[in-house]
Amino acid sequence: MMLGDAYRETLASRLTATRIVRSSKRELQLAKRRQNSLKQLKSARAEEFQAEIAQDVEKIGKINDEARLMLAEAESRLQMIEAAASRQGSLADSELALKKLSARSSELPLALEAAKMSEEIRLELEKEELE
Repeated sequence: MMLGDAYRETLASRLTATRIVRSSKRELQLAKRRQNSLKQLKSARAEEFQAEIAQDVEKIGKINDEARLMLAEAESRLQMIEAAASRQGSLADSELALKKLSARSSELPLALEAAKMSEEIRLELEKEELE
């Protein structure tokens, strides 16, 4: 149950990080286009706007970098959770198979004894019929 909760939370983190990466990438492209458009304008405040957009580009770039780190971390956590679930599943399967094998081996002498007894009974009945 805990692995399932961790898996869902990690999937949500991965989805959020993916969305942030996409939106910040889009915003970064738009900010750079604005920067290029301002370079062509001969406005008195163009340098001031350029500085503001440069700050925006820097902030958006940091957000994008952080989101990429979050995404990589979520991906590695998902792999760890999947590995843990796989180990638990295969371990449980192995334990169940061992229990079944143990039960069968303990039942085997009983089954052999029952087969032996039924063979003896069959032979006795055949003897009686022949007499």
